[in-house]
Amino acid sequence: MAEESNYTKNYAASADEQASQAKARQQKPGKRDAAKAKAKGRSAAQAKVKAASEGAGGASAAASKKGLVVGIVVLVVVIVVAAVAYNVLAPGAQPQSLQTQGETTQRVGDGTGESGPDGAAGSTDGAGGASGEDADAGKTAAPDFEMTAVDGGKVSLDDLKGKPVVLNFWASTCGPCKMEMPEFQAAYEQYGDQLQFVMLNVPDFNGETRERALQLVEQSGYTFPVYFDDTTQGQVLYGITSIPQTYFINADGTVEAYASGAIDASTLERGIEMVLA
Repeated sequence: MAEESNYTKNYAASADEQASQAKARQQKPGKRDAAKAKAKGRSAAQAKVKAASEGAGGASAAASKKGLVVGIVVLVVVIVVAAVAYNVLAPGAQPQSLQTQGETTQRVGDGTGESGPDGAAGSTDGAGGASGEDADAGKTAAPDFEMTAVDGGKVSLDDLKGKPVVLNFWASTCGPCKMEMPEFQAAYEQYGDQLQFVMLNVPDFNGETRERALQLVEQSGYTFPVYFDDTTQGQVLYGITSIPQTYFINADGTVEAYASGAIDASTLERGIEMVLA
């Protein structure tokens, strides 16, 4: 009877153990599913974060590209407006007409010329003593002054008497000056044996230097004679307050005509014909 009782107990314990194991087996798939679901949730969250990051990066790149395009457009507009304003407002930007005799007298030869760069009135006593109007011709005597040649030698305007002179005040930092220089080169090639060309550089105009001036001449292939108004005497005597300025001087040293501002080929031709007549 005791053996039967023990058997019964052992059987019951074994049955309980089997039931417990079966229950545990039933619970394990649920835990695995929960773990999988949790991992899947993490992956989805990571995917959302990545997508958001990529979207922000794309938006940032698009905004940067748009800003670059806008910047380029603004720069182009500024350049166009500056070019238009320069052509409209820059002194001497447009071809000018010749002024002759009586109008020239107001600038040189009578002591009432326009003030030079330092504010001094344009005295008309040149180094050679010529001043006022020529008694015989009734024309204004071109004030004499000393200038420096490219080789460093000193030359006075009176040294050039005997041939007509085309005297031009210019600088490489002057837009209108550069605009008219090809016309002067062409005229020099055509008339260089009949008259003197004096291309007088104005130092310190908008940062002008001898080196910059000569670089422009060399790079452009100009062969006309270049001089430098190192003492600014020429600018003072001729009342130069803006450039370019061009004077047409007769062989006897009297001023025939002048032009304030850039001149075109036809105006330059007329001035030359006047002093060669």
